[in-house]
Amino acid sequence: MIDISNAQLDPYRGFHYFHEDLNIYLKVALSSALLLVRHSAEPQDSDKLHDLIKLAHPSWNTPPVRDMSIDIQRRTHASISAFALISVFSAFDDFLIGTKAELHRFYSATESSRHIGMNKATPTIIEETNINDGEENDDDDDSEERLRAFYAKNGWDGRSIDPILKVVRYFRLCRNCIAHRNGRASRALVKHSSDADVHKLVSNLLDKASNGLRKYVINEDVFIEPTQAILCSHLLRKIALDANKKLLGTLGFDGFLRSVAHHTMFSETIVRSDAYKTPEAVLNFALTDRYRATMSNREECIQEMKRLGLWKKYMSEFERKYGTGYLSEY
Repeated sequence: MIDISNAQLDPYRGFHYFHEDLNIYLKVALSSALLLVRHSAEPQDSDKLHDLIKLAHPSWNTPPVRDMSIDIQRRTHASISAFALISVFSAFDDFLIGTKAELHRFYSATESSRHIGMNKATPTIIEETNINDGEENDDDDDSEERLRAFYAKNGWDGRSIDPILKVVRYFRLCRNCIAHRNGRASRALVKHSSDADVHKLVSNLLDKASNGLRKYVINEDVFIEPTQAILCSHLLRKIALDANKKLLGTLGFDGFLRSVAHHTMFSETIVRSDAYKTPEAVLNFALTDRYRATMSNREECIQEMKRLGLWKKYMSEFERKYGTGYLSEY
């Protein structure tokens, strides 16, 4: 029996590994900034920053700064976290796009697109799942409502993510201000940052060494602590994990196997791995290593592919994409 209860579909995998990388790179970046301060911020090191900038790139011959001031330290610190925050929501938006693409392929293949109001003859509509507002005025943002509507349209229970969304909204409003208002707090952020429930929720999520969320006044500079940027990514990963489980429930085993076949062989941009000698090896390795399914034996997935009428096409695509001469043996 093939168990997919803990399987990870491609959209979730993408965001999960983004989060893991962000956790590493953000800490490396902040540690590097600390090392830079130690190297160039002392009075006797007044020209070291100037010299380091010249070494960093051959075209930077006349750096506009010579020493590491307190203001530069603060802005460097803030810019690292700001970049991380914007990247987090970009990656989460990509996760949502991928999730809807999985649903679109599933309902198109099963001719059940009317179940969620999709027309299988039309391309996937991405805008309604975009968590970023994309507008200059973020005071009228309705991303949470659109995410809840996305859940509801697919018959998914959204109560499990409701508490998370309130905190995510705080971070997203910060992101919007950084992206669209030159880092100045908007009316929406001022109002939401004063919500006691948000601060209470976050107090249970951050360790004692971390600062709490800031309360803002209009046009105040927005600043996110590095630990808070990681927390934001962590919360969005929890939403992604919840959606992944619900997507598995919608697809069922057959839909899951069709998705694996699509990504490993049927798509023009397939995912590749260390397995490449036979289609059986490619499929088995993908199921157990990439997608985290468990199987009782290696032949089971082949039989399931045959049951769905996918195996001949899978073998044919394997020969076309890998060119090993595999089919000549049949």
